[in-house]
Amino acid sequence: MFNGDYVHGMSIFKLIGPLLILLGLTTGAAANPHSMTPLPNEELSQSLSLTNACSKVNIVEWRQDGGPNEIAKNKLNAICNKVIGDFPRFFKNKEYNVTPIENFTQSVSIIPIDNGFRNLNDIIFRFSTRSFIEYDENGDLITILGYHQRATSFIYIYNQVLIDGKLNKQFRTVFAHELFHALSYQFGIFYQHDGNKNETEEEMAQDFTEFMGYGR
Repeated sequence: MFNGDYVHGMSIFKLIGPLLILLGLTTGAAANPHSMTPLPNEELSQSLSLTNACSKVNIVEWRQDGGPNEIAKNKLNAICNKVIGDFPRFFKNKEYNVTPIENFTQSVSIIPIDNGFRNLNDIIFRFSTRSFIEYDENGDLITILGYHQRATSFIYIYNQVLIDGKLNKQFRTVFAHELFHALSYQFGIFYQHDGNKNETEEEMAQDFTEFMGYGR
């Protein structure tokens, strides 16, 4: 999970009735607004696969931010492949057993950052079961920028890949951070942590993006 200084003061949106539950749903009773994974009407008509070492990383949902485009997709691909290349080097002098990175598999949803219905900080419906929901001293929800769900091998991330046509460096850091978690779980690093595994994992993800030159 990645939370930063971006819009920390965003308040939790209020439940405004059954109309909100129906917003954006096209499959009637079969659609579960509490499903963390994308609903059928939220999925791209055809998922976008990245390439090279990330050929099994699939963008399955991309809402707003202009939607899928080649420039943004190329940036995602470059970040992902650099993460996979840097991952074993990061552990070179650490006491971890790192298995070869093969068949890395992950699904990605790129969605609006706010707490509107089915968006990244919607903790009433879509992310009601998310781990580590936190509030600031005023009782406002602390906004997250990215989230990795281990059980489903899914990354959820805010939809600002580009700013004015150029790579958003904050997005780059967040995406690399969440990819680190995904690799850590899939290839057994997480389970080798001593002590509080979650705290160690989060600190190590920040160390990794700094190692890459992306900052924390």
